[in-house]
Amino acid sequence: MPRYFFAAILTIAAFHSFAQSKYLNLSAGYALANIKSVDTNADGWRISASLEYPSKHDRVLHAVTLGHITTSATITEMSGGQPIESKYTIGTWPLYYAPKFLIGNNNLQGYVKPLAGMQFSTLKRTGTLEDASSGDAGFFTGLGLGGMIHLNADHYINLEYEWAYQSNSYYSDGFIHSITVGYGLALK
Repeated sequence: MPRYFFAAILTIAAFHSFAQSKYLNLSAGYALANIKSVDTNADGWRISASLEYPSKHDRVLHAVTLGHITTSATITEMSGGQPIESKYTIGTWPLYYAPKFLIGNNNLQGYVKPLAGMQFSTLKRTGTLEDASSGDAGFFTGLGLGGMIHLNADHYINLEYEWAYQSNSYYSDGFIHSITVGYGLALK
């Protein structure tokens, strides 16, 4: 696992040298998924940090994003006439490339962003009978839609919906939905 984080740091450092102007976008929000083994909805939260680099024509922001998503659900099953409660918690660390294709004028812009990268996940199950945990890694892809309001040349806020698919065995269909609010600032 440490070598994956080392590779992530090298990737971010490489993008750091590609452009002179760049933005740091920090965002947080709500996440929703469906856990496979119990077929129930799990909700939670999401945080992420993106380094964004404007293209020469200012219509594309190239971005590398590192985030964390935590979803959990508690279920109650009957066994021998007794209720058995189990809590499932899934933690995911996605690292991906997500260029924002911008639409609109300088003060208010919408965008669409495809995303492709990798993810590392953990599953923890705690309950009446047993505790179990496991780890997984795989592909992370999806699509985001959002809008940005520029407060001035160096600061903006954004609202975003992101639909993502991750290839691991913890989610019943692999889909994670999230809504986040973010703050971006220019790094000079």
